[in-house]
Amino acid sequence: ERGGRINDGWITLSHPADAVAFRILSNSVREVRLTGSLQGTIRIETGQGVLSTPLAGAFDIAFPIQPAMGDDILVRAESGELRLARVQIR
Repeated sequence: ERGGRINDGWITLSHPADAVAFRILSNSVREVRLTGSLQGTIRIETGQGVLSTPLAGAFDIAFPIQPAMGDDILVRAESGELRLARVQIR
């Protein structure tokens, strides 16, 4: 896996292998909320499967998830340059 760049308050993921990753440490997480911009498809990978949503510009979106403790969550763009201003796991 690759990483991302932080610049001017944004996390920028410009390659399909770039990702922001989190490990779930409790069973209480129920959503991933993201704010940013993308002309393409965003992909959320969890231990339970993959969620993909096409986006066209600025967004503020929440993805419901049902992870188990110890699961990794990965946020990436399937296509396009993903710019994230906020990533919230709750």
